[in-house]
Amino acid sequence: MKLFYLILAHKNLPQVNRMINALRHEQAEFFIHFDARIPLEEIRRYPFFNTPGITVMRNRHKINWGGYNMVRATLGLIRAACRKKEAGYLILLSGQDFPIKSPAYIYDFLKENNGREYLEYFALPNDNWGLNNGLDRIQYLWFVDTIDIESCYKLYEMQKYNGMQRLYFREVPPYGGSQWWCITTECADYVLRFLRNNPVYEAYFQYCFIPDETFFNTIILNSPFKEHTINNNLKHIEWVGGGAHPRTFTMNEWDDLVQSDRLWARKFVDEGNSPVLDRLEAHIKQVSTAANGHAK
Repeated sequence: MKLFYLILAHKNLPQVNRMINALRHEQAEFFIHFDARIPLEEIRRYPFFNTPGITVMRNRHKINWGGYNMVRATLGLIRAACRKKEAGYLILLSGQDFPIKSPAYIYDFLKENNGREYLEYFALPNDNWGLNNGLDRIQYLWFVDTIDIESCYKLYEMQKYNGMQRLYFREVPPYGGSQWWCITTECADYVLRFLRNNPVYEAYFQYCFIPDETFFNTIILNSPFKEHTINNNLKHIEWVGGGAHPRTFTMNEWDDLVQSDRLWARKFVDEGNSPVLDRLEAHIKQVSTAANGHAK
């Protein structure tokens, strides 16, 4: 069984390199999409460039929060991993994630639970989402990748005022949730087949708002894989005061991190001095050494 880590990164390349090193395992491969705003010359300076088992995507997109390019980048990563034709898991991470369990523990957990899909989901409408409980994200046109977000909101208000609601697919009930997931290669193959057979779906979602939080969730929860989907993306995230942004972890959250039953956490900021990442690295190394010693 293989683990394919799909990484979406837009800044702080040393932190990305640090995360990859913490996730290394003999059965792990990495596929990285760097925001097109990062110069290739900068990417070339890091060890993850031209390293066996690590693929830096050549086709890169400018990622705008709330835009479809996030989905485009993710699909590129999925296609690259699925071309390997090896069974296992695809794990979507950001460049500001970090493991809170050892690589061996992560591998053993997924091997033991092989066949389950892990993602967060809920049916729409949902009371916890704004913009008409999430429905307005998909029922009006949003051009986030072509015009600024303020203009998008003005266009949205104009459409709503004039009753210009789009017709959504009756046969594909919408689902929302976190953009991060851990899915089997079989499920990922199904997603790609679905898109090839239903190009209208992708065409529709290109003009939705924050589509990365609905696009994959909707496909999978309307598929045969729904039966084996666990409502848990295995990522430890703490939301600050019910807002739209996750907490940036520091040593203040150390106990929460090491006591969590999740496998990865977000988010962290390493700007050359991150005590919490230093301690996590040492903790994971200590746990791995102890496990190896016990196995012997």
